Parts: sequence; C-alpha cells; structure tokens
Amino acid sequence: MREEFDKYRCDLEKKLADTAETTGALQELGTDLDRQRKQCHDVEDENQSLKDDNRHLRQKVEELRDDIEALDKRHREVLQEFEYECERLSGKAESAAQLADDRERQLRDVEEQQQVAIDVFRRQADVEKRQLEATLNELEVRVRESILENARRRDRSPSPGREGSDGYEQQIEFLNSVIVDMQKKNDELRCRVQVLEEIGLDEFDSSFHQTVTNGGNGSPTTPRRTNGHIRAPRKFCDICDVFDSHETEDCPQQSDAYQETTAHSYYRASRTEHRPYCLQCEKFGHNTEHCPDAETF
Repeated sequence: MREEFDKYRCDLEKKLADTAETTGALQELGTDLDRQRKQCHDVEDENQSLKDDNRHLRQKVEELRDDIEALDKRHREVLQEFEYECERLSGKAESAAQLADDRERQLRDVEEQQQVAIDVFRRQADVEKRQLEATLNELEVRVRESILENARRRDRSPSPGREGSDGYEQQIEFLNSVIVDMQKKNDELRCRVQVLEEIGLDEFDSSFHQTVTNGGNGSPTTPRRTNGHIRAPRKFCDICDVFDSHETEDCPQQSDAYQETTAHSYYRASRTEHRPYCLQCEKFGHNTEHCPDAETF
C-alpha cells in the first residue's frame, strides 16, 4: 500500500512538473503572440502610411504631367508665333531695303536732273546776259552818237525848229527807256544767277528730302527748309540792286515825286509795268521768241 502511494505521488509530482512547464511555455507563447500582434499593427499602420504617400505621389505626378503638357503646348504656340514674326519682319525688312534703294535711285536721278537744269539755266542766263550787255552797249553807243549828232546839228543850225528839237528829245527819251529796260533785265538775270549760286545743290537736296518725307505732296511755292528751319526768301529790290533791304514794290524811289523828276521815257505807261522787248528787231510790244522778223539780232 505504501509503495502504491509513493508511486502515485511520484506520478502526481511528475505531472505537476509537466503542467508547470506547460504553463510556462503557454505564458511564453502568449507573450510572443502579443508581441507578434503588436508588430502586425505596426506593419499595418506603416503600410497604410505608405499607401497614403503613394496616393499623394500619384496625384502629384498627374499634376506635374498636366503642367508638362500645358508647358509643351505653350512652347509650341510661342515657337509658331516667333517663326511667324520672324517671317513677317524679314519680309518687312526686305520691303524697307527695296524702298530705300528706290528712294536712293530716285534721289540720284533728281540730283542729276537738277544739275542738268541748273547748268542749262546758267548757260541760258549767260547767253541772255551777253546778249543784253551787247544790246545795251550798242544802245549806249547809239545814244552817244545821237547826242553827238544832235550837238553837231545844233552847232550847224543855231536856231533849230521846235519840232526838230522835240523829235530829238523824244528819240533820246525812247533810247533811254530802252537802256533802262535792258539794264533792268540785265540786273534781273544777274540776281537770278546770284540767288541760284547762293542756293546751291544743298537746297535742292533738302527740298527733295522734304518732298519724299511728305509723300511727294510738296509744292514749289513752299518755303525751303535748311537744317530743319524754314528759310524765308531774301528781299531784293530791282531798282536799288540790293538784297535784304526791301522789295521792289516797297522801294522808296518809286514815289510820285521821284517818278516825276526822273520820268524821261517817251513810253507813257507805268514804269512798274513790264514792257516786252525784242532783241531781234529792237522794238517793244513783243518778246524775242515771238518776233515776226526772221532775221536774228
């Protein structure tokens, strides 16, 4: 009986020891399970955070892709506008260069024409001046001869008739009027040549540039411009033969008293009226180019 009890007790102690070991193992397993559960929660939280980050990154990538597409579209539009503007400016530059060449060619043509016109005018003025001087000299010689002849006749005839004296005086007055008119035309030609020399080609160049700038609508009576300023015409008096003093119509020598004391012409018209005179037939009433006489003076 005692042996059975000891045996039973040994078995029981053995079972108790096994149970204690099993309980310890279970506790360790429970601890490991709790740790594993905590790690699972941590992994799930990290996984959710990564998923959120991934979603945000995807959204950011989409936004950047849209921005890239918009920038690429804008770049193409700007490039097209730039190419169009380059083509337009290139065509405009070619047109401007062609226009500049045309203007320069026109300027050269006008300068050549102006130079030819000036040379022709100067030659004509010189010819007319020489003709007038020759006519004036001849008339002066005739006047002197007429005066001498008249003096000789008065010496030969101590008491000449009134009619013959009046005829001589009228002839002298007529010749004097011719001399005055010839001198006036000679002075006009000299003044025209002097003004032309003073103006020079620079004035014609400035006038042409002003006409081109205004689109070709310039008027020949428009005052010339020099260095951007309006150049007023110079005053000139045909009677006094002076510049910058007064005009011919304002000359003080044209007063009634002066005309009365100096009126010696047989021609009774106004001294300010232009009298046409022919160099071929030496008569008043028509110009040289309208002379009916075919004989050249």
